[in-house]
Amino acid sequence: MDNKAKKKSNQGNLPTVPLTKTAIVTAASRLIDQGGAKEFSMRSLATAMGVYPAALYWHVGDRSQLLAAVGSRWMRGVVPPVMPDDWETWTRELSRRYRAACHRHPNIARLIGSEILNEQGGLAIAEAIIAHLVAAGVPESEIVDSYNSVTGSVVGFVSLELAQLAEKDNPDWAANTAAQLAGLDPSRYPNLVRYMDRLADRAFSLRWTTGADKPFDESYEYLIDRLIDGIKSRIIRGPRQ
Repeated sequence: MDNKAKKKSNQGNLPTVPLTKTAIVTAASRLIDQGGAKEFSMRSLATAMGVYPAALYWHVGDRSQLLAAVGSRWMRGVVPPVMPDDWETWTRELSRRYRAACHRHPNIARLIGSEILNEQGGLAIAEAIIAHLVAAGVPESEIVDSYNSVTGSVVGFVSLELAQLAEKDNPDWAANTAAQLAGLDPSRYPNLVRYMDRLADRAFSLRWTTGADKPFDESYEYLIDRLIDGIKSRIIRGPRQ
């Protein structure tokens, strides 16, 4: 192979951008946005960036560490300004910001719901939630349960809302699901049949359209209202005996 051909063959291994942690996280975010976290791999990222996988490990660690960095950077703009005197408004704003960000990037949102994110972005949200619960007057003995309730409710709802449905692999799945729900046996499922005109394609486990295309806005606001009502009632009643 002459020098000209050798130079050309090596060009595929040259980084398309300077190789830094920031550049790697940006490229990983783009790939996950396009194809989802399940299909994402260090090898596919290395190919997209024109480097060997070993170079990525040097800068960002393994796949789980990189995914944590992607999620943490994505969450940094989610936390609203501190409102120590109005924890209810702050909690609603955090919940709405988180969900709005998830709807803008549903594939990254699915990652957030399935990975343990303990880098700066995730830690900043945890710190802010706990700070506002303390300011609200939540008893110290209930801080953990209150924090888990807020985080689990918000992240859990949005993760279910944006969950991928089977239609990607089966184009007839939506029509088959709609037909199945319309033909339920009322003797076995009396309540589902009774309320199916309201439930069909508007409720978890009873839909054929993803929440990215048909969001559950009213249900989400209902959840946040009930969550805040529950925390307020615990503050009024005082610590559990």
